[in-house]
This record gives sequence, structure tokens and C-alpha cells, in this order.
Amino acid sequence: MFRKVLPAGFIVFLSSFFLLNSFAFSDISGHWAEEAVYRWAEKEAVRGLPDGTFRPDANITRAEFVTIINNVMKYENKSDEKYIDVPANEWYAENVAKAVAAGVTVGIGNGRFGPMNLITRQEAAVMIYRAFRMQVKNPNAADKFSDTAHIAPWAKGAVSTLAENGYVSGRPGNKFAPLEYITRAEALKIIDNILSDIAHTPGKYSGAVQKNLLVNTRDVELKDMTINGNLYLSEGIGNGNIILEGVTVKGNILISGGGNSIILNNTTVEGTLYVLKYDGKVRIVARGNTEIKNTQVLSGVKLEEENITAAGFRNVHVVLLKQGEKVILNGDFDDVDINTPGAGVVLEKGSASSMEIRSGGFGTMVELSVNSEIDTVKADAYVAVRGGGTVKNAEIRANMTTFEMVPENYTVYKGVIAIIGGTAVKGGYVS
Repeated sequence: MFRKVLPAGFIVFLSSFFLLNSFAFSDISGHWAEEAVYRWAEKEAVRGLPDGTFRPDANITRAEFVTIINNVMKYENKSDEKYIDVPANEWYAENVAKAVAAGVTVGIGNGRFGPMNLITRQEAAVMIYRAFRMQVKNPNAADKFSDTAHIAPWAKGAVSTLAENGYVSGRPGNKFAPLEYITRAEALKIIDNILSDIAHTPGKYSGAVQKNLLVNTRDVELKDMTINGNLYLSEGIGNGNIILEGVTVKGNILISGGGNSIILNNTTVEGTLYVLKYDGKVRIVARGNTEIKNTQVLSGVKLEEENITAAGFRNVHVVLLKQGEKVILNGDFDDVDINTPGAGVVLEKGSASSMEIRSGGFGTMVELSVNSEIDTVKADAYVAVRGGGTVKNAEIRANMTTFEMVPENYTVYKGVIAIIGGTAVKGGYVS
């Protein structure tokens, strides 16, 4: 049972009884989505209408749908993208800008967003798929529906992923009905199927989470928890702090928020930790008996180990960085893999067993501070390695790769010229 521990020491169990008595919509009693509606109204994901109704079977517009997603994720960043049909003074303009910045939607083409268009089920599927950063495992899972041929190619992967995970079900006749409009109740039910809960107020939380958990506010501590799905640390955290103490995450951690510190103490991440902070500024600290087998970096980050007694951060894959962003490493890492152009990587303190600059990492700059060490550097693309640290071994396959220091052992492949300690070295090694 997932629970929040209040400062006074009371435990509030987030049961359906508690939620159902928090709101009273006049038209929801007995509806198949009644519990889900009350549940997410309590979490401020959706609101009723001024007349006290919820209208669960009413269709919703694209503007209303991105508003629901924004209310769940608590996006903070806004896109500068302008749409000719989204006036700046409309109530939905900010929600559209936030959804675009988060990569949830790109509009309908020709400079339009279509805010007042009713949203189809396949459009909604794609937005939810993007919002929760889902990955396609079986691209043909949507073939279970009798009308799969009517699902647009651009929506097939999203619908397949939602169907494969049991997040969506068909309409009568085993149809997905991709071109029909989604209802308010259906939209909330998909979110209800994805998330076990949302930590939406600061404080301490503990217990077991059967599906996925979302944190969308700052200053939350998750303690002695097992999360059987993914943990989403959303933009709503802002630059606040998040603490995981004694947590096991069976799925992935996706970090889009947090600033000064996201601390993982005595925590195990069995899936992958994804770093996706919009401004590229977040510090993630592994302490105690913590192990993160795989980290994928898609924005600037500082990964730090403090008083670590387990493996800490093991394999780090730098996949995407904006211009000017850096990955700062402080600790002992197994493998660091760089495959994005112009990356800036700083080994501030500690070591890396292997650092490989792949073909996509052309123009990478690696800085080694004093008291830092890399056992083996593999350069398949041009890289400059500088600083006062140590490189024991280097395998150089890319022309004009530069080492400011002289590695203890190095191999320059045939046809390659490298700059080692200020001297041009013409390679002759053939594998």
C-alpha cells in the first residue's frame, strides 16, 4: 500500500473510500470510470464543470487534452513555437507551449495546433506515449484490434505500446477506433492504468507501488519502497530536492526535474536511469548501498558518488547533449560511452574503466582533473583529451585525435595521425 507519512506521524492510506469522498460530481455515480475520475480529480489532474458535473462521456479538444497531461506532469518549460491558431491570450496557450516544449506534440501542420479540434483516440495515444517516454517493444501489438489497418503509421507504435502494456482496451467489436474521439473518462482511465499514484505534495512516502509512480512536486522523500514499474521525476519538481532511501525500482527512473540534489541512498535501479532535464542542470548522487547498472544521459548532468559501498553508477551512455551542456562525473565508473557530437565530459574525480567515443561522438572534449584516471580510452571519432589526469591505455582510430597528456600505452591505427603530448604520431597498427 502506497502511503504518505504526514509530519504529525499519521498515515493516510490512499484508498478509493478516501478519494471518493473528496469530490461529488452529480453525473458520475455508477459510471464505469467513477473511481478513476475521483481518483485523478483528487490529484488535480482534471476538474469538473461549473455546474457540478463531470460529463465523463463527452469528447475533449486537443487543448483540453494537453491541459490534462500538463496537470499530471506539471510541466514548467515553455516552447517559443508559435501557432497561428493559438492566440497568446487564450486560456490554453500556456499549456500548449509547455506540451510542445516537453515533446508531447508538434501540432497538426501548416503552423497550426488545432486547439479546438476534438482529439482522436490515436492522437491521444501518441501524446500519452510521448509524455511517459515509452518505448516500443512489439510494434505489431496493435494488430490485436480488428481495425488495425485504420491506425495511422505515425500512431502504430504508440498504440502498440499502450496495448501491449494493457494501458488501453478496445471498443465493442475488438476495435481500437483510432479515428473516433476520445472521451473524458477514457483519457483519465488510460492515465489510471499507467500510474499507481502521484506524489503531488511535499513530504515522505513509503510502501509498495504495483505500477508506475510519478513525483511532480519538490521536496519529496521516498523511503523503504518497492516500485514495480517506472519512477517518473517530472518537471514539476523544479530545482527542488528528491531523496530515495531504501528504494528498489524494478523499472526505469526518468528524471526531468530536480536541481541541487536527487539523492539515491541504499537504492537499486534494475532498469535504466534516464536523465532528461530541460536546462541540463541536475545533480544526481549515489550513496551507500546503491547500484544503477545503466544510465542514459540525454541532457547535461552531474553524476556523483558519495560514501558508496556498492557499485554505484556502473555504465553511463551519453546519448544527447545540447550545445554547451556537460556531463560531470565524480566517482568510479565501469564504462562511459559517448555517442553525441561535441559532447563535453569532465571526470572531476575518480576513475573510469573504459571511455569509448563512438562514431557519433565527433568533436567530444574530455577533461581529466588531477587525481582522475581512465584505464582505456577508445577513440572511433575525433576527441580531445586534456587536463592533469591519467590515461593508462589509448586505442586511436580517428584522425587528429588529441591527448594533452601522454598515455602510458597507446595504439594509433594505420592511416591515422594523432597528437600525443603535443607531437604528431603517424599510426601504423593494423588490427
